[in-house]
Amino acid sequence: MILYNSMGKKICSRCKIGKDFSEFHKKVNGKFGLSCYCKDCAIRIAKEYYRDNRDTIAPRMLARDKLIKNRIKVALGTIKSQGCCLCSEKEICCIDFHHVDASLKGENVSYMAGIKNINKLVCEINKCVCVCANCHRKIHALKVEVDESDKIKIDINEFRILLEDETSP
Repeated sequence: MILYNSMGKKICSRCKIGKDFSEFHKKVNGKFGLSCYCKDCAIRIAKEYYRDNRDTIAPRMLARDKLIKNRIKVALGTIKSQGCCLCSEKEICCIDFHHVDASLKGENVSYMAGIKNINKLVCEINKCVCVCANCHRKIHALKVEVDESDKIKIDINEFRILLEDETSP
């Protein structure tokens, strides 16, 4: 079996075309650290598999998505449980994420939680402070100000630990 042709390209096991190494997904336990299929063929194989097994895959994907969204909600609740940075309010349902610098706001944290991109979500959370609904309204009415030092500082790894911890409030 020929894995590489004389031009230094890897030959795809499915389409039998020699392609640059960049055209193959990395695979740690694969021979030479690359997948045996080129990216185009790998995508076709995955789509075919999904089409042929949709009845078993779709419910599992929906259940997994629901689990992830629930874990994100619990993790956000844990962050909110620190309470309002301006008053003594601690009730999670009353706490909002407020972007300290509106010009840096990418998206609402609640929306980001729904799309399940953890890296973007943590980046957005780190631009915010936790404030209760009353203080949030006062901030937007320019009655009170929040300090940059009150911003949430959470590392992506800390957030991943919160996602794994189902005992969080």
